[in-house]
Amino acid sequence: MTKVSVIIPLFNKEQFIEQTLQSVLNQSYKNLECIIVDDGSTDNGPQITQRFIDQNHLSWKLVSQQNAGQTKARNHGIRLSSGDYLAFLDSDDLWSPTKIQSQVDAMIKNPRCVLVLSAYAIFGGRKSRPRVVRHKSSKRMNSRWLDMRGFGGGLESLGLVRRSTIDEIGMFDEGLSTSSGLDLSLRLARCGEIVLLRQIGLYYRISDGQWHSNSDALKSDLIQLISRYGTTDSKKLASLQESYFYWTKVRSKGLTEFVFSAFLGIVKVDRHKLSMLYSLLSRNLYSQLLGWLVRKQTAEFLSHFELQR
Repeated sequence: MTKVSVIIPLFNKEQFIEQTLQSVLNQSYKNLECIIVDDGSTDNGPQITQRFIDQNHLSWKLVSQQNAGQTKARNHGIRLSSGDYLAFLDSDDLWSPTKIQSQVDAMIKNPRCVLVLSAYAIFGGRKSRPRVVRHKSSKRMNSRWLDMRGFGGGLESLGLVRRSTIDEIGMFDEGLSTSSGLDLSLRLARCGEIVLLRQIGLYYRISDGQWHSNSDALKSDLIQLISRYGTTDSKKLASLQESYFYWTKVRSKGLTEFVFSAFLGIVKVDRHKLSMLYSLLSRNLYSQLLGWLVRKQTAEFLSHFELQR
């Protein structure tokens, strides 16, 4: 059985880390090593992690580094790992029990595969109803991840990659923060196939202090990515990204401002803003529909973790 190395960066997630570790322990695929990299936490997350390892008699590793960010923490874990496959997981997210097994099976079935992703459910935050993201085309996923019209692939919590491929193309770019997973996904797409599984492999938790909510860091990353992956129409790509941040800011001001801004966009025939608005609304409605269809499954899964807490 091929060994899988699970890499978890940890920073101030004491209220969630035990559930995350339990989801790894619950995997049906058992040939795992788990490396948790504490990125200078100031809460009790590291102590909770070590207690979990000791109580379950695991050979998992908890290592520490001075606070340097999640990207460097993941790379630190990769350097310490020994598996033929690498799996990444954030310290507040949860895996379904068959997540690793289904991904390893996909890797074995397709020798050209360099990355396996799957559908994922989004829960927590202000929205109590879960949403589900399911991509059908890796090319479309990457392009819409880059121009911000679509949901991301979730590589940082969902991806399984071949270690040999990472050795060939390099690890996460430490010059990026919130978009290092997108960058790696784009690089992987250039050297092999990305397989997308239909089943839900990840339950992605919305919580405070997440990098995806850091607009300044995201803008900085996207400027770099445009220069690397921008098509012949980089201005359009930049305009779509700018439109995404525009609607994000408008939404934070409430419904009245949102309706007024939408009306203004129609009057001015601002194609990029209207295109982005349509994409954001349609993707959210579709993800909510998919979430509604699996609401019982999601509720049962999450309640199981609440009972274990």
